Amino acid sequence: MSVTSLNNKDCIVRVDNVSKGYRNKKVLNEINFEIMEGQKVCLIGSNGAGKTTTLKILAGLLHPDSGAVLYGGKSLFDCPKSRKEIGYMTTELMFYEALSVEDNLALIGALYGISSLNKRINQVIDIFHMESFRSSLLSEISSGMKRKFQIAASIMHRPKLLILDEPFNTLDLETIEIVKKIIQENTVIFTTHDHRLARSIATNFLEIKNNKIEVLE
Repeated sequence: MSVTSLNNKDCIVRVDNVSKGYRNKKVLNEINFEIMEGQKVCLIGSNGAGKTTTLKILAGLLHPDSGAVLYGGKSLFDCPKSRKEIGYMTTELMFYEALSVEDNLALIGALYGISSLNKRINQVIDIFHMESFRSSLLSEISSGMKRKFQIAASIMHRPKLLILDEPFNTLDLETIEIVKKIIQENTVIFTTHDHRLARSIATNFLEIKNNKIEVLE
């Protein structure tokens, strides 16, 4: 067994011989890698290569067919507490469109048991400059505003590992700078089609190719 180690810092999450397929199609074939504390890992690959599948497995939302995902040395899927330390932003809108931005953040905060919830909501709204639409229904705001909200929601509980799937799509330049700062301050794995932007942020690169993961120098 070969595990791809990106550094010698404390290991946040370890992917160990993970495979995943859909029907008769193999998407991931015994992939191995570790993410170390403080790293900003960019996961690249062609469309359909398995990037989103990998991120969903790391977030604990999708079970692999075989292999293990270890978070803090424990199986991610056997330890709900570990999953609460992960923030995930997907390309899909997994929130209540009939609720306001603020109410959605409050619901997330309640689910994670955040103390001083109103204070945290105000902090996150301030970070992303969302005051002007905090009371708007999620269904009423633009795609760029929704993406901004999704990233804000992913950091509500101050996760130890942040997983971002195409976070820069539809964002204005000001918000891109905000997201870059958030990435710089956290341990993150993210995907983006903007290779120039990725090179300016990432400390490490992983590529999914032929159902395997390789480290790019």
